[in-house]
Amino acid sequence: MNHSHQTAPTQFVEANGIRFAYRRFGKTCGLSSDDPAKPESELSDRPKFNVVIVYEDRAAGRRAKYFYDNLIHELEDECDFSLELWSFQVLAISTIGHSAVQVAGQADFVILSLHGKAGLPVEIREWIETWSRLTNDSNAALIALIDKPRTRGGSAASTLAYLRSVATRTGIDFFAHDFTYLCWATPSSEF
Repeated sequence: MNHSHQTAPTQFVEANGIRFAYRRFGKTCGLSSDDPAKPESELSDRPKFNVVIVYEDRAAGRRAKYFYDNLIHELEDECDFSLELWSFQVLAISTIGHSAVQVAGQADFVILSLHGKAGLPVEIREWIETWSRLTNDSNAALIALIDKPRTRGGSAASTLAYLRSVATRTGIDFFAHDFTYLCWATPSSEF
């Protein structure tokens, strides 16, 4: 049965003590059960979450990927995930930034990973503002991963306040996560 956004039942998945609510409506994974190209066994009833990671540099990207990997590890048997990753540097290129913001507007989770030593670059603030206007789902979440969030009145604190205000204005959830010092020097880690 195809549900609309108004008739779809709310379902829940839990990971790391956080309960995620979601609704499924429309065709499953873009396919109908009568699609001759796909057998019924290949259609997924599992919820699919679209995740976008925006990161300041390689270290911040690794931190975000580590966070993402832990999240999907908890939910991999119950959910499907798609992931898009973009660095601040790449998003500053207007054509790429424009394409990325369109994808992020459809995301369930946008993970922003930065160091917090300096404020957000102007291009990234503009990207965030554009993304916030395109966010189609009030069930989306903005997750900030900052390695120096404890400095009161400093860049990290003002960045968190800004991101929290964007989430409030947009009507989405906001989560901030503190990554103080973690070792990323595992030879098998791939980013």
